[in-house]
Amino acid sequence: MTDAGKRVLGDLLIQGGYFDTDLKTVEEIAVHNFVKKIFKNLGIVSKPDSVTGYVNKLFELGIE
Repeated sequence: MTDAGKRVLGDLLIQGGYFDTDLKTVEEIAVHNFVKKIFKNLGIVSKPDSVTGYVNKLFELGIE
């Protein structure tokens, strides 16, 4: 729950292509769908406007 942890999680979302709208390869789509599945499993179904919004939602879950 540190700032560094939040930055790492945000980077994982970005690198996973979660916010990309121009996915071109099957691999990019697969990773994108996997990230979406993780969020759905965690109960995050609405789409916050930013990486920070997602990261804050995850930390609100209190998963340890």
